Order: sequence, then C-alpha cells, then structure tokens
Amino acid sequence: TVTATSDCRCWALDRDTFRRILMQSSFKKQQMHEGFLEKVSILNELTKYERFRLAESLQSATYNDGDVIIKEHDEGGDIFYIIEEGSVICTKRQLNC
Repeated sequence: TVTATSDCRCWALDRDTFRRILMQSSFKKQQMHEGFLEKVSILNELTKYERFRLAESLQSATYNDGDVIIKEHDEGGDIFYIIEEGSVICTKRQLNC
C-alpha cells in the first residue's frame, strides 16, 4: 500500500514497458562492453563467447583524480582492472637487495 501524505503527482509505468526498457538498456550496455573489450590487446586471444561472458561480468567503478585504486600488496589484488576512460599512473616498488 502506498498512501500520499501530501498532494503529489506520480508517474506510472506498466511492468512490460519497464522490463522492455531495462532489457534494451542491458543489451546496449552489453554490446558496448563487448566492443570495448575487442579493442583491449591483452584480450585478443579470447573467443567471442569468452568476451561476451567477461562483458556481462564487468562492474563499473568511478574514481576521482588522486584516488588510490589499488595499492601494491593490499587485499583486492585478485581483481583485474581495465581502464575504460581517463588515465592512471601505475607504479611498482623495488625491493632493496
């Protein structure tokens, strides 16, 4: 039950239209991700199906200038990052021998 607690105006969208819009949006995003992955040289050896599966698993994250995305030897080192937009600096500490 939804009850107005003041005068209000609502937008209504039927279930089928909502689902169709979400499906179209998901399909376009999937195609965009697949197209992007085709341009990543390290992934050239993947089959179309493997790229499809990878594309559907991608999760977008946004970082601001100066944010540390991952630090060497920190937890989370098992995540594979692909830079979709913007630029980053990658550094590696050298151990003193």
